[in-house]
Amino acid sequence: MGTINNQSILINADFSTSGTIAVLQGIKLSIILNKNLYLLNICNKNIEENTDKLKIISQNIHNEYNIEVAYEVIYGKPNRLNKINAIASGLEKNIDPLLVIIGINNNVKGLLKLLKNSKTPIITVQEKNPSKNLYKNIIVPMDFSKEAKEKLLWAIYFGKHIGSTIHFLFAEEKDEYLLQKSEDNLMFTKKTLSNYPEIKYKIHKVNREKKSIDEYALNYSKEVELGLTIIIRNKNYIFSRPEKKLLLNREKKPIMFLNRNENFYVPCV
Repeated sequence: MGTINNQSILINADFSTSGTIAVLQGIKLSIILNKNLYLLNICNKNIEENTDKLKIISQNIHNEYNIEVAYEVIYGKPNRLNKINAIASGLEKNIDPLLVIIGINNNVKGLLKLLKNSKTPIITVQEKNPSKNLYKNIIVPMDFSKEAKEKLLWAIYFGKHIGSTIHFLFAEEKDEYLLQKSEDNLMFTKKTLSNYPEIKYKIHKVNREKKSIDEYALNYSKEVELGLTIIIRNKNYIFSRPEKKLLLNREKKPIMFLNRNENFYVPCV
């Protein structure tokens, strides 16, 4: 296994099409954010063969992009991703991942469980290779919840370090109480962004109709050049249709999932 000490982007390198796209996105983020890569493969057979594959991939990435890459193959069922959470949280390995990137294939059930438990942000990609300008536009659906502020801080991080244009979507709520909460978040958003004059952003007030603001955001991203959508995981329906629908969105768009934590983590902005 290769070893590195600095903060890394952790990637589930399972050699699938979506897993390959996850690696490519990791390379892109590693370059623009100046982070290392940590390639992880979970398998219950062909461990030596997979280790050789990861070694070659890691060496090629390092030689072509001058990125420090660590790699490891660990024993387990490939579609069960609990090992990723253990490693990302520092329980099993001494690494400090900024985020995790995972390709979606036959691991949906395991991925939903991982989303439920992970304190580390997770970017999911499907079998469609995202645009080269994936991070040019960041889509941030904002609702009335206090947890929405975590999305704001991650958006600022991308805006500051990548130069993304941030699109904040605020739903025009019909309920007066929810509308007021949403307006409070809007004021907080503007006040926070006033401290970062270099960040490009747009505020959009939208009629989400019967859709959730997250579903609306995925549809909205059709209107701008394909961008990463940042979503807070809803703990109330992690195993039901709404979250799975977001995960497996028809347009195969990448999503960054954040968990609801009392002491949420966001990198220094």
